[in-house]
Amino acid sequence: MTDTEKRTRRKRTMSMIGTKGYFLKIIAMSGAIDLEGIRIFYQTHNGRRVKDKNMKILRENGYIQKAVFRRKSYYHLTQKGKDIVLAGEVKNTLDCSEYLTGNVVTNIMPLSYKDNKDKVQRCIYQGRILAEMYQGRIPIFWTDKEDIFKNEKKVRYVLEQRMEEAGSKKDTLMNMAEYVSAAKRSELGLDDDAWERHEYDKRYGLYLYGREEKSLATYYPVMEIKNHKNPALKQSRALGCLVVKKNAPYAIYYMDDNLIRWKPKAEADMRKWVGNACEKIFKGRYQGDSEFVRGLFIVKNYEVVYRMIMEEEQSRIRRNITLDNRVYTQNHYTTLEDMEFYYNPELSVKIIDEIVKRYGIENRNGRFIYNGMRAWFGFRVSSLDIEQMKSGYVFCMRSQAKLYEGLGMYPIEINDIVAAVRNA
Repeated sequence: MTDTEKRTRRKRTMSMIGTKGYFLKIIAMSGAIDLEGIRIFYQTHNGRRVKDKNMKILRENGYIQKAVFRRKSYYHLTQKGKDIVLAGEVKNTLDCSEYLTGNVVTNIMPLSYKDNKDKVQRCIYQGRILAEMYQGRIPIFWTDKEDIFKNEKKVRYVLEQRMEEAGSKKDTLMNMAEYVSAAKRSELGLDDDAWERHEYDKRYGLYLYGREEKSLATYYPVMEIKNHKNPALKQSRALGCLVVKKNAPYAIYYMDDNLIRWKPKAEADMRKWVGNACEKIFKGRYQGDSEFVRGLFIVKNYEVVYRMIMEEEQSRIRRNITLDNRVYTQNHYTTLEDMEFYYNPELSVKIIDEIVKRYGIENRNGRFIYNGMRAWFGFRVSSLDIEQMKSGYVFCMRSQAKLYEGLGMYPIEINDIVAAVRNA
């Protein structure tokens, strides 16, 4: 291959460690992403220029394709896009090692929205969540993946490609697994001792690279564990699990503006699975008790929560996600914009400290008092708090004020405090 051909090929090969590469990985993990998910993914960039430029490059080079349902657009990977994410034609293959076996949904996309409405919608919801995790710099761990060190065919391909680049003979390296392991260790910046502490958890199919110890939170999509091996979980409406340090883990559900109808038995099994998985990851932390797992429901706005409460008062027979008819000891409700209150627990603590300081709130035996009345911190919307709220003040976001007004509380908006704490 001539130098000119090498330079031309280098230009055509897109890096999977840049913004566009991460974007393709999110689509690979979710199956689809809509305009809302794209907006979330690119929200840290100034203006639309970077987003529009990147989307144009990905479309024109045939990595993604647009589909439409009900006049709403979403994008999925083309075969070329799948190949580059699954390392079919990429030299930096190890960057994609966690996606080597592919995503069941991604492999069969595009799905027909008319025939697979629920599945397409869930893919889009997962794309939004993964985009938010990207913005929060939350490590995302996939599930049910084949161990790269035992996937000899793929390792051989990786090795041959790398050796071809270096101009080496194929018989110069005897131990392929050792070579790939060393390359991965170098990529992660780990010494030998740190590498030995890495595990591939066969029971739960999780790659553990020690990032849980360094991050406040980690996110695990659950789509691939809901397969023929787990028939009960296949009926679950959960999209993932958010594990937060020094906090209970959350099973993630996406409600949007609809009330979810579910099978309690399937969700009880999901709660147990999340509990067992967390017990496995953090040995001795939860002592095998799945009651600590919380449900985190993502809503379009907080009016959905109020509608849920009103429906519960009218009927206690329907199998909706309501405050009384629940699988989890405590449910939380949030929009994607407010999800940081959950994956960044330090932010919540700082916000409460600032509220107490500004308003001179008293703490009387664990109860907060303001102007002689009970004070609540309601920016994290909890079913347990809602049940206990009878009267008093509640410090909340502007978007939550109507919910608490409907419950007979006196909301005090804290958007300026939250902004100040975030920018501090």
